[in-house]
Amino acid sequence: MCAALIGVIACVAGVGGCAAPQARTTRLQTRDFEDIAFEMAANLRASDFLRERTAESPPMTVAVSKVENLSTDLVSDGEKWFLMDRVIESASMKTLAREKAVRFVIPAEKLRALRETLGPDERIALERRPTHSMIAQLRSLTRAAGLDRTEVYSAFYRIVELESGEAVWSGDFALKRAAVGRSYN
Repeated sequence: MCAALIGVIACVAGVGGCAAPQARTTRLQTRDFEDIAFEMAANLRASDFLRERTAESPPMTVAVSKVENLSTDLVSDGEKWFLMDRVIESASMKTLAREKAVRFVIPAEKLRALRETLGPDERIALERRPTHSMIAQLRSLTRAAGLDRTEVYSAFYRIVELESGEAVWSGDFALKRAAVGRSYN
């Protein structure tokens, strides 16, 4: 009994070889999506593009679209929207909206689908005149050796001024996921 208790204490304390099991998949997890969104929101907030803007600046409206998946991972539409939504709905972006006169809106095709679902409601699209668009892409590189696999993901976001077509901001965030052993066990 005493030996079993010592074994449990050693595992909890991280001593004696009781390590957490290795990941068996390189698939992106919810936490990965949250990390990407947090980093992109922080990058945008600190950008030169927004540095000079104030609450009194002319309003900027940025139309967003779901993330384009160019990775080897299967990413659902919900996860693609989640990656964009977490950036624009983050606390730092809410502050940005107030302090820098920046607003994010959904794309026109999503708005049409929403109207079809909810019915005509004028409040859905008040003052919707985008001045910029924000796109995002998810890419990956794979390295496999024997049973082990490593996936490096890159989330790339870009804001383009619609009038000129100029890219005014871009941000890139990379993360690595490693898997050990057979994934079908």
